[in-house]
Amino acid sequence: MFKLIDVKSGVVYTSDSKTVIIGRGEGVDISLDYPTVSMQHAEVVVTGDGKAVIKDLNSTNGIRVNSVFVRDSNLRDGVVLHIGDAEFVVEMPNEQTRGLIGGDTELKTGNGKLNNSVIAGIAAGLLVVVTVAVLIFIKFFSVR
Repeated sequence: MFKLIDVKSGVVYTSDSKTVIIGRGEGVDISLDYPTVSMQHAEVVVTGDGKAVIKDLNSTNGIRVNSVFVRDSNLRDGVVLHIGDAEFVVEMPNEQTRGLIGGDTELKTGNGKLNNSVIAGIAAGLLVVVTVAVLIFIKFFSVR
């Protein structure tokens, strides 16, 4: 079982089904009235051990887990999920720990995939740039 709590309206969507289709079209399990949500936007599959995985169904505006665009991701208790512009907090009542992004995450890019080592390299490079910028700022703008 999982819950999606709409941050804007406070509406709580709950499902005990093993497979849940989310979108704004007819026949979906969770219907969202947002213009940025595709007719069949995402699918949540709950595994036998109670874990939930969300998958983008080739939507126009994508899904984000904690602000990161993903094709699919494990849903963890406490994550912020965006389906188009709809923003939710995920509750996994049976989960003991709160997580960020699930380990099996595939980032969505315009023309390919980024893996975790590429992201780590980008983050390390940004850290170096910020550190150098702070040192330059201190050197030139410190009061003497």
